[in-house]
Amino acid sequence: MSIATLKSTSHDSQTGPAAASQSGEHRVSESGEFPRVTKSDHPRVAAILETAASCFSKGGFTATTLADIGKELGLRKSIVHYYFASKGALVHEVQRLAQARHHQIVRQAVDEGDSAEPRRLPEVFRALWPRLAESPDVRGLLIELWGEGRRDGDLSRMAAASSEDVHRLLVDKVRQSGPSRVAPEDLATLTLAILDGLTVLAERGDNQQRADRAFEAFLTLLDCSQSA
Repeated sequence: MSIATLKSTSHDSQTGPAAASQSGEHRVSESGEFPRVTKSDHPRVAAILETAASCFSKGGFTATTLADIGKELGLRKSIVHYYFASKGALVHEVQRLAQARHHQIVRQAVDEGDSAEPRRLPEVFRALWPRLAESPDVRGLLIELWGEGRRDGDLSRMAAASSEDVHRLLVDKVRQSGPSRVAPEDLATLTLAILDGLTVLAERGDNQQRADRAFEAFLTLLDCSQSA
């Protein structure tokens, strides 16, 4: 179900916690606490996550409220709260979504143009920044999550685990590309640091072209790291 479809049906008399309870999705606990749907493929949960990701990316975690997210979807705040026990719980789920998207972008970028013959590193990594540049919501979310992670240990640990997954993926690609003057682990770490820095640069004012040129310079230096 699309977000547009969800908006058009959100005021139906059988939507919300009552209808969800009748359908067996959830029941409010005896303590009065709202349970949380953990399946992101649930149509309403997926729509809330998508909308929350967009709102957080544009307005930040602090300024964005559950009411703001509900308003974007045509839902009452209480319905958003029904699926997510708190704003913090929603932030954690949005982080999982953002990190999954980031990992997917990186994997698709480095797999682009794969062939039986080893490719040099600039060819392997060339699509990395363009793919991220095409995903401003993901970039904005990453920056918000980095800041929030300084205050939330769980977010920080989740981010570290996700970063390690991406790092391992890049290390494998470096090894497959042939001999290098720099250790694969160090090249992968440098590449992630470059991408993170370009993400901040591109989001800080009108600096997209500067970020693009910097990435091209990185690819040139990367070429020098490999043996002829």
